[in-house]
Amino acid sequence: MPSSPTSYLDANAGIPPLPQIREKLPGVLGQLYNPSSTHQAGRQAKALLRTARTQVTRSLGTLLSDLNDSQWIWTSGGTEGLQAAIRSTVLRAPARVWFYSAVEHSGSLGWLSQIEKNPDCKAIALPLDAFGRVNVDAFPKAYENACQSGAIRPGEAFLASFLWVHNETGIVQDRLTELLQAIQERGGYSLIDAAQSWGKIGPGAGVSLALADWVAASGHKLGAFSGTGVLAFSARARKLLEQCPSFAGTQQFGLRAGTENLVGAWSLGEAAELQAWNQCADLARLRNALEDRILFEIPASVVQGKGVPRAGNTLNVSFHEIPKTSLPLTDLLDLEGFCVSSGSACSSGVRKPSHVLKTLGYSDELALATLRISLTPETSEHELIEKFLPALKRAVAAARKAR
Repeated sequence: MPSSPTSYLDANAGIPPLPQIREKLPGVLGQLYNPSSTHQAGRQAKALLRTARTQVTRSLGTLLSDLNDSQWIWTSGGTEGLQAAIRSTVLRAPARVWFYSAVEHSGSLGWLSQIEKNPDCKAIALPLDAFGRVNVDAFPKAYENACQSGAIRPGEAFLASFLWVHNETGIVQDRLTELLQAIQERGGYSLIDAAQSWGKIGPGAGVSLALADWVAASGHKLGAFSGTGVLAFSARARKLLEQCPSFAGTQQFGLRAGTENLVGAWSLGEAAELQAWNQCADLARLRNALEDRILFEIPASVVQGKGVPRAGNTLNVSFHEIPKTSLPLTDLLDLEGFCVSSGSACSSGVRKPSHVLKTLGYSDELALATLRISLTPETSEHELIEKFLPALKRAVAAARKAR
């Protein structure tokens, strides 16, 4: 057991509800009536829900210009939003081809088997660059090849999905507007996984919802309760969702039925308003300081994405000369009281190489010796440099001795 309190450096998996939310919760519990009821208690709950919607629209609108209150719905999280968009666009709507990114989150890639089972649908991998970003310059040629092979007819609707900020590497999909325009010009719908983008990307990096047809995000990445999220959509994507609602009913404009998760919605509204990630520039300074020390003090280490745009809180680092049979670095660090991960949280507990790093050309051995260190808004320099770095050096040294 660690001799000191656990240090949490796995923010990309999610962070606990923000302290301000936890403090306010007791006062909100007495207002959690059914917001669909017409009596006084229901109206009170409806007002709470309406305030949360206003807060989310205002915050998400810094990421998606042209967003209004009727262009998004509450979901249970990013995975539901991603899969609702794929189902609505490909499996039950005019598109029959899905261009996907092989380094996407499993919340999207989980649909590959469903697409492959459907003889009327086809999945095609998007061209990627060396950092796992969709190659904007190569996309037109990939689309042309799909047309020539008969996989898709010119002008036919299709879906193209990808991450805005990669959950494992923190690398940002740059030239985003160019990519969205290239997709739309060819008759395609776009689906953006923005789970790591909301709050971490400045307003100047946002895109128009007129180009981004579907955008899914999670609440627990922002500091709200788990089991919350949003799915935003363009006007034309909304028409697809109307034909294929998540659940049939009257709530949420008839697009996702069921009594809303009121406490979850409230927490997401509060988190959106609090803007816990507004100091990402400071986190980037801390991340860079740790990164430089690791590269200087731990031989045979390599940082994924160094020198390209990344989320300021994320560091993905690999260590050569660690055998596959060694105790995982995550376990060694956990014993010292530090919570880090080796990839997506949805793959935690499974001792296998990251599909992301494998796609980028990593060997099994190197992929298994990779850590995702993602800072929280509370991470301090003392915690990171004076405590975590020495523990990391000990863990790497211990793992290398197993060779």
